[in-house]
Amino acid sequence: MKHAYLFLLSLLPMTASVAQPTSSLLDAAYREQSTPKLEQYLQA
Repeated sequence: MKHAYLFLLSLLPMTASVAQPTSSLLDAAYREQSTPKLEQYLQA
């Protein structure tokens, strides 16, 4: 059981790293007021 918890905890950093690029794309779309980047974010 302890190994299962350690395995799940090891997956948390991977999910954060996967989620980061999409949020930075949204930030860039907002800063640049770019409709194509916003559409790209929404499609992802």
